[in-house]
Amino acid sequence: GNDRARALLANKMFSFLTEKEKDRLVTVIEGDVSHPRIGMSGHDYRRVCNDLNISHVINSAACVNFTEPLETAAESNITSALQLQALTKHIKSRAKYVYLSTAFVHGSHAGSQESPLPQSLFNFGKYDPLGLYQSMMDTQSYASAAMNDLGFPNTYTFSKSICEHLLMRDKGVRTIIIRPCIVGPAVQEPFEGWAGDKPSTLVAGACLYLKNPFNLWSFRKERAAVIPVDVVCRFIIAKAFLDDEDDQGSFSGDEGSNGISSTDSTKSTEESVYSSEESYVFPKDSGTTNDQDSYQREEEAFERHEGRIYTAAWDSSSPSHTSFQWYNFACAIVQLGCAKGHVDKSVAYFVLLVSFHIFLSLDLTLESFCKMHRILVHWPLLGIKEFCNFLGLKPRLLRDLEKLMPFVDLPLLFFPFTSVTFCFQSELTAPLDFNAERYMFSSILAAERFVDKLNQRSSKIIDDGPPYHSDNFAIIAGKKSKKPISDLLWCLTQPNGNYAIRLVGWIVIKLLRAIATEVTIDMDSFTKVIHAVEECRSNDSNGKEHARKVFIILAPTHRSYLDFILLSFITFAFPEIGISIPNIAAADDFSRVPILGPLTRLAGAFFVRRGRGVADPALESKVSSLKHKHTDKNPTCIEVFLEGRRSRDRRFVHPKTGFLKCLASTKGDHVIVPITINYEALPEQSCLAEEADGNRKNELSIARLLSWIKTVRTNRVNLGRIHVSAAVPILMKDSLSLNVKKIAVAVQTLQRNEVLVSQFHINACASVLDIKPDLIHKSLQDLGHTTWPEDSSSHPKPQLPISASERWAIFLHFGHYYSKLLMESHPKWGAWLGSKADYPWRDTAMNGNTQIVLAALKNIFDQTDESVRNTVDLLERKGFCNPTPGHVLQYTRQSGCQLPSLLLRPAISMYLGMPHGSGSKKSIAHTDIPVTPLFDKHDDTDTHPSMSTESFGAWGFKDSGFVVKVARNGAKSVIMKGNRYKISGRSMPKLIPFLENETNVEVDPLNVSLPKRTRVTVPSTDLSEKMLQSLRDVVSNDSQRLSTSDIVRARHGTGHSQEDMYMIRSDTLSHIRLPDAVIYPDNENEVKALVSLAAKEGMCLIPFGGGTNVSHATWCP
Repeated sequence: GNDRARALLANKMFSFLTEKEKDRLVTVIEGDVSHPRIGMSGHDYRRVCNDLNISHVINSAACVNFTEPLETAAESNITSALQLQALTKHIKSRAKYVYLSTAFVHGSHAGSQESPLPQSLFNFGKYDPLGLYQSMMDTQSYASAAMNDLGFPNTYTFSKSICEHLLMRDKGVRTIIIRPCIVGPAVQEPFEGWAGDKPSTLVAGACLYLKNPFNLWSFRKERAAVIPVDVVCRFIIAKAFLDDEDDQGSFSGDEGSNGISSTDSTKSTEESVYSSEESYVFPKDSGTTNDQDSYQREEEAFERHEGRIYTAAWDSSSPSHTSFQWYNFACAIVQLGCAKGHVDKSVAYFVLLVSFHIFLSLDLTLESFCKMHRILVHWPLLGIKEFCNFLGLKPRLLRDLEKLMPFVDLPLLFFPFTSVTFCFQSELTAPLDFNAERYMFSSILAAERFVDKLNQRSSKIIDDGPPYHSDNFAIIAGKKSKKPISDLLWCLTQPNGNYAIRLVGWIVIKLLRAIATEVTIDMDSFTKVIHAVEECRSNDSNGKEHARKVFIILAPTHRSYLDFILLSFITFAFPEIGISIPNIAAADDFSRVPILGPLTRLAGAFFVRRGRGVADPALESKVSSLKHKHTDKNPTCIEVFLEGRRSRDRRFVHPKTGFLKCLASTKGDHVIVPITINYEALPEQSCLAEEADGNRKNELSIARLLSWIKTVRTNRVNLGRIHVSAAVPILMKDSLSLNVKKIAVAVQTLQRNEVLVSQFHINACASVLDIKPDLIHKSLQDLGHTTWPEDSSSHPKPQLPISASERWAIFLHFGHYYSKLLMESHPKWGAWLGSKADYPWRDTAMNGNTQIVLAALKNIFDQTDESVRNTVDLLERKGFCNPTPGHVLQYTRQSGCQLPSLLLRPAISMYLGMPHGSGSKKSIAHTDIPVTPLFDKHDDTDTHPSMSTESFGAWGFKDSGFVVKVARNGAKSVIMKGNRYKISGRSMPKLIPFLENETNVEVDPLNVSLPKRTRVTVPSTDLSEKMLQSLRDVVSNDSQRLSTSDIVRARHGTGHSQEDMYMIRSDTLSHIRLPDAVIYPDNENEVKALVSLAAKEGMCLIPFGGGTNVSHATWCP
């Protein structure tokens, strides 16, 4: 430690200090922040807490390797921070705790000019920060799923965000959090372009390019969130040492645009804005305060604010010329590399073409960029390396490759920060004379200096007519549609659409012809849309020269993946309806599918993250961008599925309001068009029914898509008819009093009224209710609902599936028609049929046909309820007081019940009082209780040395265990941590799918059951002190060989059966008797003495070996 400090102070930067001053200013105390009590000796710990006059504890240590495992990131970035905060709490001089975090703690949020990222804790929503920390140190499944869901690009930013929450819980420590963005070279002190002794962050990226120009980068025309290192240092010192009143006044964005403290804010502002280059950014004098009451005011401020968070980045209100674009940064690197001879010109221009034109046009996501980088860069470099090693060659190229390999993946780490513009709320406003282009180039020059050192050298047509019409139905695709001379030529001669849309159109027209009898649209219903838009424009203009923009929002039902392309195909194939090809708001699952993701993006789709429960600034930015491009010639049209996800059983899913809120917040008038897409059969009907039964979700992938297309080519897919109709449009005006929930309910109500029922649906209903199809047909007519016209063509009709769940799903296509009629006798089942929204219903009078249908429904629902009730009663008699839904379902099936799981699952949820498919999020109770640091390798539990390596409440050892990793596409893999076994460290992606397929139970990474315990609740020992002393005498008063601790007694009173593990982890050991003490005799004489004592005192001795029995052999009688 002392040697390192002396080496740092020997830098010429500190030449203004004398050796005596250096020794007096720096005191080195060795320790380890990953150990309890900072790993300091008792003497050093007492010295720090009681003897040294410490005013601030500044924690700038962290593991900045973005690819560290979750456990390592938690140890390095969370445990250490909690440790130092706990140390600060014990310092008698009441020190402040200053924690350096990062500005990128907001997950996938990047902020905007209107709504910058705030200086407040990130909202984890349904995730508990303490639970995430515990998960990172344990199985990691919960943390991995949360990191993926919240959009954190790496474990570094994820762990920092969690740490902030945990630090702020302890109100007994005056805690300040500083959030720097990307820290770049100095702008002034100690000199312009100073970047330390090793390249990092911004400079490291430039160095890598200059050393390896063949690497692939993705720099976009987004603004870089970079702050000079000397500005950050001044900011940290000011926030740490200035009292609160000076802090507020000195760093106010209103009074000091440069964000630097001064006692005379007006004067310092003028000096900084109009300063010469010698005083660049910083004013010549930093203000201080001599107020004797400053400490008291500071105390009051901390009690009032209970901790502070400050972002060390330029505020979003800073002038645009004070930041540079990543695109310009990359171009400048290329130009400097060519000028200095680091990069060949032909190579440089090729890289410019790929990175700045091809990549920009592809609009790559992180996942797609990772795949491309792996294929084009990583694998070829590894191949060259392995080839040279195989042949025993040691060329200079191999030596250079070995040096570069650790940095090859740096572009992947940069990607999340270069692909979006971050906007922060901060008290630092960039000065007007801050030259971002100059600062950018000085950063590149710093990189070039490092490269020079490394290189050890100094710097030297035909249309086939309109579609066929039949009354108001226009047949636009399918077997019955009129086939053009050439599908390709037809697509190329359509008036609208880019090349991607035309390619998709060519594929879709062939696909629909193979799988559907006909695809029809209701012409009259779509003409109402244009009339509504024109009426809205005419009402808004009122004689004004310019009318307000009106945006068309298509809101279709969502039953199949085909929904994503049907409306786009209709607007592409049938431009006569007057609606432009929509931009589809698709789930981000699509973006992760190779080929399909980029193709849909090029066709106009944009991707949204579902189920987050909070506003998404990225989504608002994208919608605003689309609205900004709106013109009368090219109007903006957006397609969105308000149900959010596909219905697994063809019932209507409760509508979501997030996208409507986004539309309202981005201003403008909107014509929302409720659209119903009616299918006879669904292409993924069997898969959806299996998912509704509770089976594992089948993720979309290229392999599955190709397999399905192969099935299509063998003519084994027949969907029958597809019909699309639009309801009366709803006008959503730009108003502050909008009720988006009512609008969403109104949209779905109108969608319901457009549902068509065909003979195929009626036959499925008749088969599950065991009544005649004619009765159902007449019942629908009596209720006033529309039936599909009879198909009299010779084309084959779709066949009813064998599965009862699939037939029930087909009936549920129109099952909501009977929902209200069941609300009086079976309210829960009525709500299940018709969703939970309070929809308006038509007044209907029941006739004989309808009564027969209702009687059949009630009979089946009663049977289902009775089966579930009998199963729960059986489980309760067996001792299961709180059975889970999966447990009940399993026993119900084993009892011989023939009812489909599609009915049993909601019945079980109703009986157990759980919302079926509600997707409700559990609220997290936040407390102000300080967090105790967790230690994985340094457990201070009171245990005997024999238990030091054994995992308590689990099979195996402490240094081993399975952890679950959740990828961005939702895939779950297992890794054995530690290095004890051969499989340690190897990813096992097929283990969880195997378990799920074999057990038919989904492994939910968010539902961590019975986590490992470090404390258990057990009755105290019954041994008197006299008896304990007698036992101590047996082992020569060796305290290590006699234990009455809870953990040791619990471990030696149980074995390794599943029941033992369950009692330990559920803390229910009170159900069995545990030993009163555990003794470790060392030799035969001690054993004899122990047996004699037991015989004399009436003790029961239970021999204990390895403790791995599963027969309750160690249980006390």
